[in-house]
Amino acid sequence: MRKATFTKIASVLTMLAMLLTLTVAFAVGVSAEGTAQAQWGTDAANLTNEGTLQEALNAAGGDASITYIKLVSDVALGDSYVMAKGGKFTLDLNGKAITGDTYPFSLKNATDITIEDTSAEQTGKIESTSSSAAAIATLDNSAIN
Repeated sequence: MRKATFTKIASVLTMLAMLLTLTVAFAVGVSAEGTAQAQWGTDAANLTNEGTLQEALNAAGGDASITYIKLVSDVALGDSYVMAKGGKFTLDLNGKAITGDTYPFSLKNATDITIEDTSAEQTGKIESTSSSAAAIATLDNSAIN
């Protein structure tokens, strides 16, 4: 009887510890994701939306009126990537960096993009941290201007 009670108590404590760990991890994730990476809109003077770079690229690919995306923070992708799937727009690096291991920035479905850096320092970049991969992959008749 004592062994069964001890086992139940140990199981409950283990579950509580796991729940606490997940709660802390979720809170940190929400906080980190709460920081905007990009703003986007119809032009540089009308940036009415903000969120992740991927959200901005999705908006530009799905709505022809979205013609301008401006980075507002560095985007560190690690082994992940962002992909533009169509649209014609300008990406203003704004002195920020998009970095990732392999092809961190990909263009697909005839994306037509102009990349610029309007910051005074002109330090914006798209960079692969891998010595064996390019920073930008272009697929399906996409163009960089």
